[in-house]
Parts: sequence; structure tokens; C-alpha cells
Amino acid sequence: ILPHADVVLHASFDRRGERVVTASRDRTAMIWRVPPEPPEVVTELSPELVLRGHTDMLWAANFSHDGARVVSAGRDGTARIWTLSEPERPRTIEVARAIVWWAEFSPDDRWVVASADDGTVGVWSVDEPERPPLMLAGHAASVGDVHFDPTQQLIATASVDGTARLYRFEAGADPSEPLEAEAVLTHEHDVYRARFSAEGLRLLTASRDRTARMWTFDNFGGAPMGPARVFDADPNIVWSSDLSPDGRLVALGLGGGQVQIHPVEGGPPLRLDGHTSDTFRVRFTHDRRWIYSGYNDGDVRVWSTNRQTHARVLPGHALAITALEQRRRVLVSTTRAVEVRDW
Repeated sequence: ILPHADVVLHASFDRRGERVVTASRDRTAMIWRVPPEPPEVVTELSPELVLRGHTDMLWAANFSHDGARVVSAGRDGTARIWTLSEPERPRTIEVARAIVWWAEFSPDDRWVVASADDGTVGVWSVDEPERPPLMLAGHAASVGDVHFDPTQQLIATASVDGTARLYRFEAGADPSEPLEAEAVLTHEHDVYRARFSAEGLRLLTASRDRTARMWTFDNFGGAPMGPARVFDADPNIVWSSDLSPDGRLVALGLGGGQVQIHPVEGGPPLRLDGHTSDTFRVRFTHDRRWIYSGYNDGDVRVWSTNRQTHARVLPGHALAITALEQRRRVLVSTTRAVEVRDW
């Protein structure tokens, strides 16, 4: 167990899977050294490093790809870049006069993208603090999700204005001109997630309109090749979604406690039943054989992708699961209870 003093809202691994950074309502991010194998008995670990400086709760924290920095996103309207060798002197980025929901590094670690509750999305230089940010125009409401594609050519956003948007990113773009979207991908209601596939040529969006949609692009051009492939979850809201690493399966976390697995090439979905509350998180393992799901009832479940029974129930949390992250044989879950569990 990785304890905080208040609600834990996010956790993410470094690329080597050796450390986890957690973000909490206690206004801190903490870095933990994770055992390569789960211990035989429940063990409470101590943080390797505590990052203090935000003046309100944190919604997210992510490592840079080289593991030398962390970027955090806070309710205080800022993102902060922490150099782990000098954690007492973070760089503060004034993103918006609103909650910053998400912040992450670009694949080359030279940029940070962040999104906020007032629709603000921007890209800041890591190495040139005085350089003005490149702002992404177009959203009319809260942007809760934003990501670079794996090649750093595109940025995808997801907003409660009912759209996901794709922007072409160029490091030399003029920051005096807001960047316009290359494509506007529409849903009929709030869009909660927008995640790229491993190769970066597809984008999976999840929405309150009871669908997930997969958009395919040609050579990172920024415009979709025809209409989206629609995965219909009616009558349930799609809270979360994930694409398997081989690109053949889509997992949906739905309202009402259900997980669905849809073959990308078509065919009926596999329904995985067992919970009685909304599925806020769903993730494939790296070998595609298993799915982790986190629910409002505090349980984590591990499902096989080829049969309609859960393989294992991981009880222990008392409240809703807020994040699931897996590396090798270690799974980390966070919850609205004051703890993180290392399975």
C-alpha cells in the first residue's frame, strides 16, 4: 500500500516500470520505488520522494520518458515540472484560471501539453521557460484528456463540448497564432477519453453518448479516412476505453458495472458481467490476454479476453477506483480512499 493523507486520483509508472508517481488531494505528488514482484503479505511502503508546491489538489502526474522529471496537473490552475535531482525548485506553468485536468511530456521530453476546465489547451517548452506557449484553439468547454501521438506529429484532445480534436504539432510553429484543429471528431455528448493506438494511426474516443468510436488516419495527416468505426454500448455510458496492443480488440468500461470486448474487425461483443456499479477504468495487459477493470464499488477485476468469467477479484479498496496502471507483473490501483495498492 502506498499511503497518502487524502484522496489519491492518479498513478503512473516510469518507462522502466521501476517507479510510480501518484497524485493526491493532499496537494502532493509522491514517487515510490515499486518491488519487481508483489510482496507475500500486504506491505505499506514509504515514498522515495514527496513533491510539494501546489496550493490545491492534484489531478494527474506523469514521468518524462527519460525518467528525470515529473509533470503534475493541479486544481490551482498550474502544471509544475519537477526535476527529480532538484525537487525543491519546480517550474510553475500558469495554464489557466481553472482546474488543470491533465499534463504530460512529449515523446522527446522537450514539451509539455496541458488541458484545463475552461477549455484551455497549450504546449510549453521544457528547456526554454521564456518561450510563449503554443495554444490550441477551438474547444468551448472543459478538456479533460490530451495526448501526443507516439511520433509527436499530432495532439488529440477530448472535451465535454462533444468533440475530440486533432492538432498537427510543429516545434517551430509561431506561438502568436493559436493552432487550429486539423480535424474535429464529433460525438453527441461529452467525450471523456481520446487515446492513440500504439502505432499512432488510430484514435479511440469514449463518450457519454453511449458509444466509443475509432478514427483511422492516413500517414499522420490529421484527417480521418472516412467515418469512424462505432462501438455501440447502448443503453450504457462509455466511461473508459482501451485498445489492445495488437490493435485487434477494444475494451469498454460502461455504466452499470459492465465491461465489453469488441473485435475491431466486427462481430458481436463479449460481455463481462459481475459488478453492480460504473466501470471507470479498463486496461489491457501488454500481452492482450487479460483486462483489468476498476469500479465504483472499490474492486479491481482481472478478466480473460476469451471467456465470460472473471479470472480473479482483487478486493481491498473501499471506494471508487480512479486509476489502473500495469507494468510487467505489477498492477497499481488508486482510489478515492487514501491509499494506492500494488498488486
